[in-house]
Amino acid sequence: MQSPGLITGVRLEPDSSDPAVLRVRKAFWKTRQIAAHQNDRDVYIRRTIQEMFTYGVFAALFIVCCSDLYSRDTYVVNREISSLFLDLGFASSSENDEMVDVSFIKFNEIITMENFWKYFYHVLCEKLYELPVGAAGENQGNGTEILYENKFLYRPRSRQVRVQEGHCKIRNQFKGLFQECYVPYEIKYEDKASFGPKKGTQWTYSDDSVTQGVFYEGEIAYYGAGGYYFDFPKDKSEARKFIKDLEYNTWLNRGTRAVFVDFAIYNCNINVVCVAKLVFEFPASGGIVPSSSFRTVKLYRYAVADSLLDLFMMLAVVAFLVYFTVEELNEMAYFRLDYFTVFWNIIDFSIVVLGWCSFGVALAIHFREPPSKLQEKVVTDKAASRGTMRFFEYLVTRHEILLQVTAYAFFLVCVKIIKYTDLNRTMTIVYLSVGRSFKIVAGYLVLMTVVVIAFAMLGYCAFGAQVKGFSTVNDSFLSSLRILMRDFDFRSLEQADQSFTAFIFVLFTCVVIFVILTMLVAIVFHGYFDVNVEELLGDRKRYVCDSVSTYLEKALERIGLRKWVERRQEKKFNDQLQGQMTYEDVYKTLKRCGFTNFEVQNILDQYGIQRQKTVHEDEAKQMFRDVLRNKPSTSSNRINKDNQTTNPDISSDIEWRVMKISYCQT
Repeated sequence: MQSPGLITGVRLEPDSSDPAVLRVRKAFWKTRQIAAHQNDRDVYIRRTIQEMFTYGVFAALFIVCCSDLYSRDTYVVNREISSLFLDLGFASSSENDEMVDVSFIKFNEIITMENFWKYFYHVLCEKLYELPVGAAGENQGNGTEILYENKFLYRPRSRQVRVQEGHCKIRNQFKGLFQECYVPYEIKYEDKASFGPKKGTQWTYSDDSVTQGVFYEGEIAYYGAGGYYFDFPKDKSEARKFIKDLEYNTWLNRGTRAVFVDFAIYNCNINVVCVAKLVFEFPASGGIVPSSSFRTVKLYRYAVADSLLDLFMMLAVVAFLVYFTVEELNEMAYFRLDYFTVFWNIIDFSIVVLGWCSFGVALAIHFREPPSKLQEKVVTDKAASRGTMRFFEYLVTRHEILLQVTAYAFFLVCVKIIKYTDLNRTMTIVYLSVGRSFKIVAGYLVLMTVVVIAFAMLGYCAFGAQVKGFSTVNDSFLSSLRILMRDFDFRSLEQADQSFTAFIFVLFTCVVIFVILTMLVAIVFHGYFDVNVEELLGDRKRYVCDSVSTYLEKALERIGLRKWVERRQEKKFNDQLQGQMTYEDVYKTLKRCGFTNFEVQNILDQYGIQRQKTVHEDEAKQMFRDVLRNKPSTSSNRINKDNQTTNPDISSDIEWRVMKISYCQT
């Protein structure tokens, strides 16, 4: 017997309609899934049409609401602000030194402390204090404008985290070369002692309640929220003088592990907030690893909506969520633990959970970010000390969480549309084929994942020290997946080890692409052919399209198009009468049922089916049933004997099909 499909959830066992079995499970009302479980075809079709209409309205509203949450303005602002600080080049050598060719580098090319200070002096001091054209004299140099249209929400702040000296062991052979050492950054090794002149917040440690910093996961370590900080002065000349003083007094030394530059801007024209973070990590191995984060979100008049119409549609989506929640609880009460064994039930459950999560985040945004509170946080000289910096960090985080959760829900909402594609015979065969081969495909995907991980570890061990794409285990795994898509840097691998690269590439291509992926295609084709044979052997079914067509014909008759409806019905009847099967189709179907070539030829000769002729579908179905019931002795006895020697509890494919045909007829 066949177990219920993981994708379809439709049970084919004859005992699934036994009243003794169904009395145990009760439902408040029959859903599409419950009707499929009870093999009630009429109710299944009616519920499918009802759910298609209901879900279509919900999907349309949800897609419109999701589209309103995303704005191209956020991309434009993010691109312009990031390019302003990341793509602007500055001289890496002294401009006064005429003997040295002046070379220009960008933010991501900073590797020395000299580059760091030049970036602060030539880029930050220029762009953080950019003046609007025609600015009034009293506003010049106040550092509150950027790109003429954006206003700083608080004065930019720089924060440094350090580690204590020691906590690492120097080998005896090298103790004469090194008098002190500094470990890689960990919160337990963080230095909190004052250093340098020991005056001012830039030389004394402050905890996160003062710095208003947040914990940050960089490319090297996970950094704490405290540290040594300073706010950029209001005047450009003062800022340059202040930075020169920091460089002169060695604000950066061997104990420095990271420097953060935080600022946030607001554009009132498009109501967009951008929170920027420039990160300079100083690994224990030396050098600087720069990185950046520009997080841009759009603010709304009603928390997550700009107009009352958008708000009304979102409330309608919430109403649908309530309906779907009750529906899923009904199915859970009916199926119990079997509910989570069906793929579409998992999709439905995930959509409901993600929908309520989005609603919860939207409520948090509404109550934590009222317009009055946002207005209080707009620029003053002491804004950062009053929590404005952390406030906007959390504001952007909440909006990003809402967008991410909504994006996951949007993906599942689109995937669920496939659930209602079994409208006619052709689409039903495709739909059931996916469900039939899902478990086998999932097993081969596990196998393919193991193979990809093996090649990823091989690449990590072979190229980890030379190629950036394989420098970590995670990057190595992602690079292996990119090889499947033919999107990788072959030249960098070839420069590392030419012969070994060719060996890995050929082996990976042959094993993963030509073997495993080809087998996956064969599995899906095998499942499609099985379902096609079963649909061919079974009785004619009524599909959703047939019911919809009947409803439309009745509606057309009522408006006076009776003759057109009669012609359409006559054409449909003639198409059914003219349904033919070729010699090749009959031959393949019999082979699929387990007959040998000799047996197939005898059956075809017995029923007078020749290569040049065709046979009607109904006659072919009756022939298949007669053949499967009578079971030629050479085929059935051999199969039964094999089954008895291997496992007497397992029925042959032919016996299962005979049982299914008998069940369908009853």
